[in-house]
Amino acid sequence: MEQYPLDSRTLLKNLENGQQPKKMSKKAKWLLFAAIALIAVLTLVTHMLEEKRIEEARENGTLVYYMPQITMFDFEDGKAHSLAEYYNTEVPLVLNLWTSWCEPCVKELEAFDKVKTQYGDKVQFVFISIVDGAEEIIDTAKKAIDDCGYDFNFYYDDTGRIADSLAMTKVPLTIFLYGDNGYVAAPQQGGLDEDLIIEGIERAFDDMEEMKQYNVQTNIFEHNHSH
Repeated sequence: MEQYPLDSRTLLKNLENGQQPKKMSKKAKWLLFAAIALIAVLTLVTHMLEEKRIEEARENGTLVYYMPQITMFDFEDGKAHSLAEYYNTEVPLVLNLWTSWCEPCVKELEAFDKVKTQYGDKVQFVFISIVDGAEEIIDTAKKAIDDCGYDFNFYYDDTGRIADSLAMTKVPLTIFLYGDNGYVAAPQQGGLDEDLIIEGIERAFDDMEEMKQYNVQTNIFEHNHSH
């Protein structure tokens, strides 16, 4: 019997069949410990390099706060998409996290629609429904989208990962982004009116111009996003 010490499902299955796990040899233990130690060292080194890049960028006056990897799902077929598909060096991205039961979330949709009409294809808009399986389910989110009739890029997340990665405690949350790495120009918590939305978009445009003035590419950091 081949024993996988980190595979609890295989271990339980073997125990149910009356098969006792084999003890790991000293060599196997040392290899396991060495692998864990290597992972820890690589994680630490990666973190230190990232901190160094951020500090250097701050000294150069460039903006460096960018979004973590965001995976969202299509309402039509449930296909996973990366938010990075919308990242662009010339066109800012407005990301809105919302739910159908949230009154400020629904109310601000009209303001977003008016701003979208004003900017046309100069700005992109992505709305992600936060589905928790209790107050919000996929069907209620989809119905709200169909009822509102607005032409945005609508997705959902039912994994809880987006809320966790952003340490989000409430909706709505709007984040104004720019560049290939999804740099954050401005986050806005709570319901927004047209003026505040325009203010966030213009901040993103200003930050893009600041990058160009410093002759820095908006993908200065090797920050990979899965598609």
